Amino acid sequence: MKAHSGMQIIPVGDHSYRLEDFSFDGLWGRRYVVFDFEGTGPNEATANVTQIGAILVDDSGPRDDVSFASYVNPGQPIPALIESLTGVTNELVQSAPSFPDVYERFRDFCGEAPLVTQCGYEYDFPLMDNECRSHQLAILPNARLDTKAVFALLHPEKDSTFSTNFLSDYYRIDRTPFRRHDALGDAKLIGRIYWAELLEARKSGIDSLAVKNPVVIKKSKLPPA
Repeated sequence: MKAHSGMQIIPVGDHSYRLEDFSFDGLWGRRYVVFDFEGTGPNEATANVTQIGAILVDDSGPRDDVSFASYVNPGQPIPALIESLTGVTNELVQSAPSFPDVYERFRDFCGEAPLVTQCGYEYDFPLMDNECRSHQLAILPNARLDTKAVFALLHPEKDSTFSTNFLSDYYRIDRTPFRRHDALGDAKLIGRIYWAELLEARKSGIDSLAVKNPVVIKKSKLPPA
């Protein structure tokens, strides 16, 4: 089942958003695509995608052997600060395919699987949708999950930004094997986080997620990755 079609993500000031009308049934017995985007900047409204990375997660765990990775020519210069942070340089993307070309292959990789990422509701999903609108491409209808929101629903008693570092520390996941601010490296780490959340949900007998009352989630400090 897809996430509830009435899902709403409503900004609450500059540092939080409110999640409403969300539901997702059947956490287990699925194949998920866990992905990450790198962009030309931290503002999803003005940035363009520079890199896409993704892996599968199924009932056996994160599947690094089934992955997707590509640079993307963003059609605009990458600022020096972002080059330094992500390692994605203007030279690397100069001869890379355009977003429509990479997106077509990414869409094929995803199929109908639910999409999972970290900071997705505040960055990756709106960035992808903006690129699709800009290039007149069909927006993926797949269900969308954000590991921050999943954790917030599993732990309503906790209050934090639920950053990648926070979640990996909480689940005792070693970050050192993964190249940070690299789309595929971050996707592999996010895959471990989501797998830990699935295991926790299963241990607690939880097979569905739902927002009955609005949930406020703090945005991560920029940059979102």
